[in-house]
Amino acid sequence: MEKPEYIHMPTDEALKAKWARGAEQYGAAFVGHPLLELDEELLDAINYVAEAERQGWEIGEVRPWLLAIREGVRRIYGMFPVPPGLPDRNRP
Repeated sequence: MEKPEYIHMPTDEALKAKWARGAEQYGAAFVGHPLLELDEELLDAINYVAEAERQGWEIGEVRPWLLAIREGVRRIYGMFPVPPGLPDRNRP
């Protein structure tokens, strides 16, 4: 299956297409903890920004935005009890 270029799509269309592609590849049910998965995706995004900068792209404020979003996700994760059926937090 050829990977589509979501960057050229309007956001709503890209979200639907990305979700449909994931459901086709992995099944319709979401697996895992959404905040833990989001944190991993944000780490990937921060690494992608670093690579784009190494390649000479002018990224501007994207890295600080991503870092702030990650911190927000981490705060939310620590503030609320784990919903039933989701894996418990791995706290030190």
